[in-house]
Amino acid sequence: MTTTFAANQAVPSGTYFDAARWTMVPVAADGDRLPAGPGPYHRVPTALALLATPLLGLAYVVVLPVAGVASLGLGLLRRLTGRAAEGASDLAAAVSPDVATGAAYLTGAEGDEKDAAAGQAEPGAATPELERLRQEIEEKRS
Repeated sequence: MTTTFAANQAVPSGTYFDAARWTMVPVAADGDRLPAGPGPYHRVPTALALLATPLLGLAYVVVLPVAGVASLGLGLLRRLTGRAAEGASDLAAAVSPDVATGAAYLTGAEGDEKDAAAGQAEPGAATPELERLRQEIEEKRS
């Protein structure tokens, strides 16, 4: 198990692993301070440091080119499919219904033919019940 230290802390001599930057930091003398930075630092036994240092370098050598090629491929793919996505969003806007999110559509749209065919009152027309409610509201306001 490794011991954890904070940045800029006085530590005994040895090798420390910077978990934020993935680097090994050697400390030559007892009482020297770790570099300032995000930290944390973990004390690593010397034998483990000798094995881990080349592996960290190998990770940079292998991972960075792979990440670069993957980023380039993803960027090209998005560029190519972006044209298709634009066309799809234009088509979706053209065929989507005229609905406002969060609005209540309880009375139907104005000029709805099925309501007129069913013999219902036209939208906005006052029924006796609505007229009674309107008068009651007017009385309470005054």
